[in-house]
Order: sequence, then structure tokens, then C-alpha cells
Amino acid sequence: GGRNKVDLKKEAGYTIRFVRQGPAASLLVDGQEVTGISNNAEYSFGQAGVALFDSEATIEKIHILGEVDKTWLDEELKKLER
Repeated sequence: GGRNKVDLKKEAGYTIRFVRQGPAASLLVDGQEVTGISNNAEYSFGQAGVALFDSEATIEKIHILGEVDKTWLDEELKKLER
């Protein structure tokens, strides 16, 4: 666990991974762990999210491995179409 600082540069591309295994989760930027959480009950139900606060960053591609709840996904896609 813990937090590590990553110096991000404007106009640069980065690979960001969110990995969850059971109640443990970690966020990696270009393979370097930025933050990790272990044994947190909030991460036991399988939902992952990304939030960019006060940022000009753009997410160009997202790739999710694992099982996604089809009902939830359909509802979220309908929201985007509005």
C-alpha cells in the first residue's frame, strides 16, 4: 500500500492500470505503483472507476479484463447516448 508520486508531463502518453485481486487494489502508471490498498471491504464488490479532478488529461482507450455486469453496462451505455 501507500502512495508514490509520479511526475506526469503534458502531451505525454501513459499506460495506467488499475488492478484488483479480492480486497486488494493498486494503481500503476507505466508499471510503477502509484497507490495500493489492501484488505479494504469497499473493493469487494468488483466495481472500478476513474476520476480526473482539475485535470486536462484525456483517456483515449480503456481495456477491462474480467466479468462486467451486462445490465449495468447497458444502463451506462444508454446514459452516454443521451
